Amino acid sequence: QAGIPRGAYHFVWWCRDPREEIEWFKANVPNDPDALPPVLDVEATPDSKSCKRTLHREDVLADMRIMLQEMERAYGKRPVIYVTVDFYQHVMHPNEFSDYPVWVRSVKHSPPITYPGRRWAFWQYQSDGLVPGIRGKVDRNAFAGTRAQWNAWLQGR
Repeated sequence: QAGIPRGAYHFVWWCRDPREEIEWFKANVPNDPDALPPVLDVEATPDSKSCKRTLHREDVLADMRIMLQEMERAYGKRPVIYVTVDFYQHVMHPNEFSDYPVWVRSVKHSPPITYPGRRWAFWQYQSDGLVPGIRGKVDRNAFAGTRAQWNAWLQGR
């Protein structure tokens, strides 16, 4: 209602079948043509008390392909991949999923340092930011482009 672009992202729980993961997402996120593309948040969770799965690169990439394809089929929009530095270095590498927009998290250095050779669409540069009108600390992000490019990206969603 406020005219702010909004959407939903899915934090992957690696101990569930990838089809179950996306079925849960579809059951909880309506297919809204005005929403931003869905986001698949892929992070290693080695300290998880409930999921002790060791992430093997080829298995994880196969799971991601299933989830990304199903998200795109269900919502009619190319999903965005949110990725942390450690996950990127150990699983994605610069050439994996290069045809998907990527949202990188790097709070110490700029993306060319932590994600060398990778084009990115969004950059989470702060995880403890303050924004007027929002109570508490929030993530702060940047889009890789001008306002005109942002508007064009929104139109193409």
